[in-house]
Amino acid sequence: MSITQETRREAYYEIQTETPKRRKMIYQALREGGPQTAHELMERLGFSDPNAVRPRLTELKACGLVRAVGRRKNPKTGQSGAVWEAIIPE
Repeated sequence: MSITQETRREAYYEIQTETPKRRKMIYQALREGGPQTAHELMERLGFSDPNAVRPRLTELKACGLVRAVGRRKNPKTGQSGAVWEAIIPE
């Protein structure tokens, strides 16, 4: 196996162990902090890249745990993003 393949494999397994933790963090942040955009969640949780949050929101949506409830502009960038809220299962 080449070094590149080995590095990719290590990164893949590292991401797999972080994904459930990150999903849980994002869901909890939405439950506690109310509806937020991916950028707001990124800042709240201390990530430097919104892509640390966006894929997890997609996964949570597929699980029926979050939903998009509107759009909001980011005051820093002026870009509009979906506002997400947690769905609390009964």
